[in-house]
Amino acid sequence: MDLSKLVVAVDDSAAGRSAARFAAYLAGFLGGELTVLSVCPNGTAHQRGGECAEAVHQMMEQVFVAHPALAIDVAAVHGIPQVEIPRFAEGKKAGLIILGRKPRSRTTRLILGDTTDAVVRRSRIPCLMVPAGLTSMRRVLVALDGTDRGLTALWAGAELAARAHLDFSVVTVDPARPGEAAVVSARSERLASKVDEYLRNGGGAGVRGATATSAVHIRQGDVVQEVMAEVEEVGADILITGFHPGGPLLVVEEGSVSRSLVHNVTCAVLTVPV
Repeated sequence: MDLSKLVVAVDDSAAGRSAARFAAYLAGFLGGELTVLSVCPNGTAHQRGGECAEAVHQMMEQVFVAHPALAIDVAAVHGIPQVEIPRFAEGKKAGLIILGRKPRSRTTRLILGDTTDAVVRRSRIPCLMVPAGLTSMRRVLVALDGTDRGLTALWAGAELAARAHLDFSVVTVDPARPGEAAVVSARSERLASKVDEYLRNGGGAGVRGATATSAVHIRQGDVVQEVMAEVEEVGADILITGFHPGGPLLVVEEGSVSRSLVHNVTCAVLTVPV
């Protein structure tokens, strides 16, 4: 995951401003480039890019003042946000898209849709969804499903932890029905071995700058509930999970673990396309 180029999508809302503040904090901490992007819907009063960019400058004025040493670019495009945000980020060769999370009920999402959800489903770039009020971070928690493809989330989490000097932990869940004996599966044992080997070898960019509490914490039970419980127990500021892009934009599948986590955990969530 390339953290040298960040794109934060903003709008004139508390969630948009919160995302911009956290993005500026993260870019300053990582020494990366930050582009603040606003998508102006076609047919609005802001028909020219310059006018839209000026509106973004006015919205983000307090953010810019708080980070005078940070080089921040402002960009504005016209169109449908869920289409234009990932398109712009890909054209910019960004390594991370940062988005604000607006608290919405499941019914509201189904009726009105959810721009953040739609961006995540379309994006081939990792997306970080930031809840209002997040101003710093201390611990990263990576949730792994035991597949080789899912290990992409491990690599992203280790890199972020190393670059930002964060505490780092990993969780996986063996699904179990009520009343069943808690038995660690062969899948989880193999996963723990892979994670430990990865961390012992420095993990590429690795967790050299992070506090690796390492060995995977293996839980039993409902996957979503157990991951959410782990978030609370370790005090994670960011949950990282693999995510399968695509699918219908206005449907939240009950069986999708990653989507359920995205919509239900209270901390920030970083989705890594797998």
